Amino acid sequence: ESELERPSKLDEILPGFLAMLQNRPFRAMVIPWVLDQTIVAMLSSLLPFYVQYVISPEEICQDSVPPIPIGSMRCSSRMVLGIGLVCMLLAAIGSMPLWQKAAMGFGDYRTWLAFNFLNAITTILFILGRSSTLAIVLTICFAILNGAPIGASFLTDNILGLVIDYDELRTGTRSEATFTMFASFIPKVVSVPASAFPLTLLALMGFRDPIDGQLQVQTEEVQWGVRIMFSVVPTLLALTSFALKGLLFPFKDLARADAEIKAGLALRKLGEPYRDPLDSSYRHPDAAETNHRVGALLAHFPGVAVVERLQSEGVTFLRNRCAMQLAGLLSVALICGFFTGI
Repeated sequence: ESELERPSKLDEILPGFLAMLQNRPFRAMVIPWVLDQTIVAMLSSLLPFYVQYVISPEEICQDSVPPIPIGSMRCSSRMVLGIGLVCMLLAAIGSMPLWQKAAMGFGDYRTWLAFNFLNAITTILFILGRSSTLAIVLTICFAILNGAPIGASFLTDNILGLVIDYDELRTGTRSEATFTMFASFIPKVVSVPASAFPLTLLALMGFRDPIDGQLQVQTEEVQWGVRIMFSVVPTLLALTSFALKGLLFPFKDLARADAEIKAGLALRKLGEPYRDPLDSSYRHPDAAETNHRVGALLAHFPGVAVVERLQSEGVTFLRNRCAMQLAGLLSVALICGFFTGI
């Protein structure tokens, strides 16, 4: 086989991406993945606002009798914020062995679902935030509880590895780089609108910017806006992610699916029929599978389904499809532009 007949890395990028989108277990992970990253971005952007304007340690010290010196550690929003973040990080690190033990006992899939459910339960606790000394202590305690689900983040990578193995079984090609690239790309895409969206709403509610470095007293509407977007909205997103993972992800017994995938890969490499663990059907490796560049170039197109619909419905089908895709792209661009202030 000559060098010209082999596909280049550039030729394989789009076919690999299209094949990845045809992977049903991966498609079931995408939306929950986006929701999980949205929760992280929202909490990260709103945490300083929650401490400064809802808990407001400076206001607590000023209103106390007798007044507490403003230089005290507990009178600093930055100090409370720092303590909360450190406690959350330590809780995440400390909970990792517990999550690993739970995954070994109950399975990765059930533990993966429990991570989302616990995340929802611990996040809603922040709705109780008030400007009081007790609230400072409770906020740090809630941060510790909220850090526990973060320790289970490795489960998503474990399940992604299983999805990559299934994709290799399905296509005959291991596209680990494509999946990993997509996994690292999602947080970057989600972080901007997820961080800008709550800040935009606060501005619309009448948020008062600091003057000469001095924090301004916010209206009750703004304070409740911070509470709701810092607790209720992430909780709803976590519950939605939990429901989608439970309903859409096809592999419920990951240990069994992993064993069947590995057995199927061994048979496929020998050219023997193998069992697809997704639908329990037996498939035979395509004898025509080659590494020719022509095959890679043809894989850039969606296949015969579009041609068949074009024959039956005419050019109207393509016109409507292009219009829907264009409308979708414009809608996403407008939404992102609105919430990022472009």
